[in-house]
Amino acid sequence: MKRSALLAFLLFFAWPCFAAQDIAGEYRTAEDPPHQRCIALAADSDKCLLILPDPAGTPRYLTGTWSAAGGTVTIRYLDKTETFVFGRHPLEDYGWDGTAPGLRREKPAPAGSLLGDAVFWRQPLERYAAPGAGTSRSAAAGMDPKLCAGTFSNMWITPRFHEIQGEELIISPGEGPRLRAAYRVADFGEPSPPASLDARCDGVIVSFTVPTSFERSGRFQGRVTDWGIRGIFTTPDGKRHILSLPRRLSPPFGGS
Repeated sequence: MKRSALLAFLLFFAWPCFAAQDIAGEYRTAEDPPHQRCIALAADSDKCLLILPDPAGTPRYLTGTWSAAGGTVTIRYLDKTETFVFGRHPLEDYGWDGTAPGLRREKPAPAGSLLGDAVFWRQPLERYAAPGAGTSRSAAAGMDPKLCAGTFSNMWITPRFHEIQGEELIISPGEGPRLRAAYRVADFGEPSPPASLDARCDGVIVSFTVPTSFERSGRFQGRVTDWGIRGIFTTPDGKRHILSLPRRLSPPFGGS
């Protein structure tokens, strides 16, 4: 076997192979909402939706197509063709351990790009660290209630109908164990107005009550970690369901 052929053979098997369905999904930059960009890759076609910031504050929607070969994702929109590398990328720039799936440039963005050089992280954010690292670090530090603060959400925008679905909880720092929080939901449409509520963080246990005036009222108690919040939400009629919301790098669509 010639050297060049052997090298190509080895590179073929060394490069991760991803099917299109493994890559399809919603990806967002970790920027404040006014500057945030989104790439939504359809799972059942070659269509993609780009949501870009606009100086006037109204998101700009563009449609295009996408394709994947190995770990290289090619996106075509308007008269532009841009490529990204799909894989797990480090989160150290955000002060977190571990990695998360995302789309990242190998080379600087081409001239005239509307997507920029930032990493697009797959939503909801999925990351990992050493087993138990987040829990043990929080426990060792006594879990300052301020560490319970953050944006926790599984909200996502449907590429086909541009509708928002999911739940969002934003907890703000406060004094002592008591925190302020806002909870909202979206059922394939615009998110509801947020319900303002009190939250409490005791150690790694977070609890809050959603008032009966809100469309999804009830009592929540669960555990917060570096990953997010997970626990039991009990409705007034006694029904219980698991509420599991990953921590977001920035507010999701409809967030504030």
